[in-house]
Amino acid sequence: MAASLYVVIAYNTLVYVAVGACLAPFLLLRTDESTQLAIRWFEGGLSWLDRPGLSIFRPEQFGLGLFLIIAPPIIRVASVITVVLRHPLDSFKAIPTNCVRQVLCIDLMYPPEVIPGIENSETESAGFLKASEHVSLISAYWRDDRRPFQALAGGLFFLAVHWLPAVAYRYSFKATALVYLPLLWVAHESLTDEQTLADRLEDVVFSAIERLKRVYSAFVIIVFVVLPVTLYVTFHEWWSGILRSASTSHSEIVALLAAFIFTSPTGLDVAGWHVARAVNACLTFGLYFYAESRVREIRRGGFERSTAAATRLSLAFLLRGV
Repeated sequence: MAASLYVVIAYNTLVYVAVGACLAPFLLLRTDESTQLAIRWFEGGLSWLDRPGLSIFRPEQFGLGLFLIIAPPIIRVASVITVVLRHPLDSFKAIPTNCVRQVLCIDLMYPPEVIPGIENSETESAGFLKASEHVSLISAYWRDDRRPFQALAGGLFFLAVHWLPAVAYRYSFKATALVYLPLLWVAHESLTDEQTLADRLEDVVFSAIERLKRVYSAFVIIVFVVLPVTLYVTFHEWWSGILRSASTSHSEIVALLAAFIFTSPTGLDVAGWHVARAVNACLTFGLYFYAESRVREIRRGGFERSTAAATRLSLAFLLRGV
């Protein structure tokens, strides 16, 4: 993320992000058919090896250990490609569902899956790839007095090869959707240099989106800041009585209003988002007043572009975006 932000700032481009966004959906083509096919292929490979047992630490079982390390990622990719070639429409229709599941449904404590769906499989061979099974296996080896350290090292290596990539895959999807792209957007929208300074100032003053931001910011300041404070200070008893009455008969309404109004029956209850919202609204008007005065200077020919002015504008945009 730091390297990406550097590229955005240094080269003022998001082309590589656009390319990545175009390629990302191809990681979300999994369907129920591809999951079942991957599990069948995995079971077939184990049958071919005659399933010598769970232990991979003895030399005669090297083939099983090598299969368990190399085969799952290959099977995962090959099964998806096979189903895409067979049923392309069904695979592409699964992209939105898979995206929602990866980003919003699967939490970070759900066991990572080397083969999708393996954790919910009830077949006996699925135990070879279940995180819970391997954690239990490592614990059993650790209690074995014969070779506890060798067994533990082998088991941890096996877990690292299998599940670190799966965890990185899950984190990357969540970070990209929830943090990374918004952060890149904020950074890119904040960039201003000497060449674009005059245009950015005029955009702040005249663009439709900035006008809409000022209207909303005025609404926030008046309705969500000034009005609650005025009622709390001037009509404290009356306002507290209304809130107490509402909290008794309509507690769900009070809970909803708490997200917008920071006064409560017991006093002021200021949360972080209340402060951020007010600061954001004030910054919007501060940007307008600054830009409007600079635009007037530009029209009179008295404004000189400078790196310092561009930096101040960039920082104001960055702070408001964050």
